[in-house]
Amino acid sequence: MTVTILGLEVNILAQIFGFFMMIFLIMCYQFKGEKLLIFMAIAYAFCLGEAITLNAVSNIVCTSVSIIRNVVIVLYMRKDKKVPLWLTLLMLMPIIAVLVYSLVALPWYECLPPIFVITFSIFAAINNTALIKVGSIFLESGYLIFDIFIGAYVGVIRQAIAVTATIVGSVRYLKGKDKEKVL
Repeated sequence: MTVTILGLEVNILAQIFGFFMMIFLIMCYQFKGEKLLIFMAIAYAFCLGEAITLNAVSNIVCTSVSIIRNVVIVLYMRKDKKVPLWLTLLMLMPIIAVLVYSLVALPWYECLPPIFVITFSIFAAINNTALIKVGSIFLESGYLIFDIFIGAYVGVIRQAIAVTATIVGSVRYLKGKDKEKVL
């Protein structure tokens, strides 16, 4: 269902999915470890709905893999283990495939999600909260650009807020780490 607003075709359902994704992204960056990844997976579920309604091919694949990746990381964290490198590489295969496909057969901006997700997946697999937060800043900043091109107008606002929330959450995390060193 689309409407024209200020000369732009706007998919209303995609904007609704994007709004709920925004709520969960803001929430997730205020946590660390398992809670961060769980809230991020919920946000990605809304992102998947947005990507499907906007027919953002590369983002559909990347978001699906990101949901699976976060669940796998949480399961390994509960066992106090890191995700094995072979499993991380296996999860990256569909993303690498969609990156190659997007470089050849899709508009140039469709290659952005695979690049962001590959980078973030490497940081997340290391299982270091500081790296996850830095990777999140890169991921959210890049999606700001992607959302402009696919017509996720709520996504543009969402990503600007998400970048800000990520930075605030990262600063809070680093300040907490500094206090731990003093004690």
